[in-house]
Amino acid sequence: MVHAGVGEVEDNFEDRGVHEGRHSREDTVFMSLALQEARQAALEDEVPIGAVLVLNGKVLARAHNRVEAQKDPTAHAEMLVIREAAAQQLGRWYLRDATLYVTLEPCAMCAGAVLVSRVLHTQLIQTCRSDEA
Repeated sequence: MVHAGVGEVEDNFEDRGVHEGRHSREDTVFMSLALQEARQAALEDEVPIGAVLVLNGKVLARAHNRVEAQKDPTAHAEMLVIREAAAQQLGRWYLRDATLYVTLEPCAMCAGAVLVSRVLHTQLIQTCRSDEA
């Protein structure tokens, strides 16, 4: 399996984001949390992807890939934060006005979940194509 290392993701975000005015300071803070999750995934021998779901400046949920640990092919970071935020934080399935920060472009399954849950925005750092992850 070939995928971008967490350090490469961090460098890419810093080089392209705030310095070019494309990311706000708030985006930087939340993406840093997603990167922390990606680092944790790497330590656990998971594909290093992290995600953070935010609503009105508050973190609703943060997670990293747990496919291997949970023996669950749907335990992607994006799926985990959507489940956590919808069921336990908000008590509803729709996540209008929420922003998802994720360290790699969502796969088809996760993109579908983002659409169905009505997440308003998705911020990501893309250092490689999804088919390389």
